[in-house]
Amino acid sequence: MSEDQLGKLCDIVSALGGNVNFTAEKLCFNSETLTIHVPFKWGLEDLYGLAHEIGHLKDHLENELNYDLWRNNSAYRLTVEMRAWTYSYEILMEAGIHTSNWSNHVNQKLSSYLNFPYQSLDALEGEAV
Repeated sequence: MSEDQLGKLCDIVSALGGNVNFTAEKLCFNSETLTIHVPFKWGLEDLYGLAHEIGHLKDHLENELNYDLWRNNSAYRLTVEMRAWTYSYEILMEAGIHTSNWSNHVNQKLSSYLNFPYQSLDALEGEAV
């Protein structure tokens, strides 16, 4: 990963009207402040995760993300997560970031949403939305 690649993703967030906050906390999107909180560790999979959170930002800006439904409806949650991953691929391509391991990364992340009946959201504590 290069600083240039990270910069390109941060530029996309800014162009959408969002903010990036570098923190020691987990990667997540805050829809109230349009802020993506980004941990300091940066490998290729971390860039995939940031692109995914940008996908949630896009969903929110297009009024396609309902957090209450995300919390309470597992089918809706899966749809939203898949849409954010789909956006992430487009975002990574736009930023010129290598996507050879993207599908393996997505499969691993999405598998946590395929446990039916859906696991308690308490079990997702610490997971990025």
